[in-house]
Amino acid sequence: MGLSGPCVPTSKEATLEVIGLYHREVIVYSDGSGLNEQIGAAVVLYKDGTEQGVLGKHLGSEEQHTIFEAKVLGLSLVAKLIKTKVDFLMLTITMSGMRI
Repeated sequence: MGLSGPCVPTSKEATLEVIGLYHREVIVYSDGSGLNEQIGAAVVLYKDGTEQGVLGKHLGSEEQHTIFEAKVLGLSLVAKLIKTKVDFLMLTITMSGMRI
């Protein structure tokens, strides 16, 4: 396979082969928004198309909190969720329709 030592690829092709062996499609969707005058955030983690975890947090009324706070909270929830899912090399984070 073009490996030198336990797992050090010696070429671009070998690197792509190793990534192919261990890569699992991991996508995390994050949304911080308001609904019915309430503000909150939610994240969902999918691995190979299967839901693996969900986290959410209600901040409170839109009189006391902003959408920006909810979006930042969403990123914090993403970090918390992926910390529990350690068997991936790469992941995609999508926040309100944007890839990060």
